[in-house]
Amino acid sequence: MRIAISGTSNCGKTTLAEGLAEALSLEVISEYLGDPHHPADVLPARDQLDRCRAIVRAKRERQAALPGGFVSDRSPIDMAHQIHRYGVSRDFPEQTATFLSDCREAAQDFDAIIFPPGPAPESGLANYYGRPDRLWQMWANHNGIIGLAYRWVLPERLFVIPSALSAPDARIDWVLTHCTGRGGGETS
Repeated sequence: MRIAISGTSNCGKTTLAEGLAEALSLEVISEYLGDPHHPADVLPARDQLDRCRAIVRAKRERQAALPGGFVSDRSPIDMAHQIHRYGVSRDFPEQTATFLSDCREAAQDFDAIIFPPGPAPESGLANYYGRPDRLWQMWANHNGIIGLAYRWVLPERLFVIPSALSAPDARIDWVLTHCTGRGGGETS
């Protein structure tokens, strides 16, 4: 299986990718193939576009080297959304259009794109980085990424884990049952 875990930051992508890869005996392709703490939000627009382009290219190369399958932490859809989030499309519309076309093509590389539940600001139980406003921003980002996925990828390859499944093992079990046909345990 060629699987991508997609969605906003702090929704459990890395935990799910690592657990799922272990359960399926597949390799994990890391989130950014580089320094995950790089201050991407302070890069100039053109540098941000170049960074995202390099990430998508590097991940596709790594995926091609794993013909037996893999679990990718993030998808090209995340990178496309990031470009819009940082306003790159306003400054470089032609380059952005080319990049989005590349991302759309790369999104077809997956048998399944899985979205962990995003933040639930209406519950009032979570607060990202001590900033309540950040929770709503994360919620909007998560839903924007899912919406873009539904524009680009056939719906039968997209899976949104129900928000009631908060435990990592329950999420892995759900994916095994609903996305891979390998069946999990009791939480499916």
